[in-house]
Amino acid sequence: MDRSITARKATLGDLETVIKLYLASANPSWTRLNIDTLKAGVETLLSCPEKGFQVIAEVNNQVIGIMRTSPEWSPYRRSTFWWCENVYVVPEWRRKGVYTKMYQLIFEAAKKDDAVCGIRLYTDQGNNAARKAYLKLGLKGRLSEQFEIDFVFGPEKKSQK
Repeated sequence: MDRSITARKATLGDLETVIKLYLASANPSWTRLNIDTLKAGVETLLSCPEKGFQVIAEVNNQVIGIMRTSPEWSPYRRSTFWWCENVYVVPEWRRKGVYTKMYQLIFEAAKKDDAVCGIRLYTDQGNNAARKAYLKLGLKGRLSEQFEIDFVFGPEKKSQK
C-alpha cells in the first residue's frame, strides 16, 4: 500500500468530503452551526476563486487534511497575503507531514504569483504542536493578537431570523 501524501486544490467533487472534515474540526461550542450554511459556504469557496481556495491532502484517494486559503489585500505592499485557515488533519495522520504537504503546495504557488506578497496564519496560544510545525517551515510568530466580534458563534450573536 502506497502511503505517500499528496496535496492539491479541492474541486466541487470534493464538496461532501471537505464538509465532513469541517464538521470534525468545528468548535463544540458553536451551537448555531448550520449544516446547510456550511455546505453553501464551502460550495461558494470551491466555485469562486476570488474568495480563496481549499487545499486537501490525500493518501490513496482518501482525504486526510484540509486547509482553506483566503486572500487579504495589503495596501502597504500593493499585493495580497494568503491566510492559511481552518487547518485540520484527521487524528491518525497528525505529525506525519500532512500540514507540511499542504503548506508546500501554497508556498510554491505564492512564490510564483507576483500578486501574492506573503503567507499568514494564526493559531491558538495553547496549540504547541501546530506552533512547532509552523516554525519548522519558516513562519515567524508575532507579538500580536487577533481581536474579533463574531456575530454567529460569539457572545455578540445576532438574533435568529
